[in-house]
Amino acid sequence: MKLLDRYVTVSFIRVFLGALLIVSISGVTLDYVSRIGHFQESDVLEGTFAEEYSRLELVLRFYAAYLPFLLKEVLPFVTVAAALFTLANMLRHNEVLPVVAAGGSARRLFLPLVIAALLVSFGHLAFQELVVPTLNREQIALKPLFRGDRRQRLKH
Repeated sequence: MKLLDRYVTVSFIRVFLGALLIVSISGVTLDYVSRIGHFQESDVLEGTFAEEYSRLELVLRFYAAYLPFLLKEVLPFVTVAAALFTLANMLRHNEVLPVVAAGGSARRLFLPLVIAALLVSFGHLAFQELVVPTLNREQIALKPLFRGDRRQRLKH
């Protein structure tokens, strides 16, 4: 891997992780604000859950199970946005013109972005097939707790 390829790839990864973090925090915050009434009104501390979990632990477990579903939905958009922001940042700092003027092609410059986006796509597919189904059971078990349905039992 050439130095230019590493530079473009690291720039993409940096922007991608930052965008993913911002979208994750925003999504969880917006969902928490929309459900705060359910979290406060629920009687999860009564009955069988009183000895197992506190309210904060249940909310944290709920969002630990919710976050992968959020990431599954926004990952394609974050990938495209990260590639566009990386290109825009390279253009803004005049990093494309010297490469093209030195004899490199624009295709060669953008190849690391395409490869990184493909790797993210394959990671997204693996994540969707391996991680999401196991967390779906956890999320299904936790959702009724905050709607007042205490008949559901949380399984470890």
